[in-house]
Amino acid sequence: MTSEGDDAQDFRVIVEPTARNGLRTRSHVMADKPVTIRRERVGRKIGHLDDGDIARLNVALAFVMGLADSRVTRGAFGISVASCQAAAA
Repeated sequence: MTSEGDDAQDFRVIVEPTARNGLRTRSHVMADKPVTIRRERVGRKIGHLDDGDIARLNVALAFVMGLADSRVTRGAFGISVASCQAAAA
């Protein structure tokens, strides 16, 4: 996750700061850069993403990994899909 935008915006999910997610500034989940890290390197929990952010992240990850179906298109927030809102409901 980063708070700085860059050239890969089509694969970044924008997350606005809320009390629930604990972010202080608008951030981008970098779905285009999935990495594994050891459990002991994970810091303290600061919050939770809401269902809409998780749905958009799932779509972005499916697109990046080549698992998305033909309903996936590029949208204003990077990745969108017709069923994304239904998945978040």
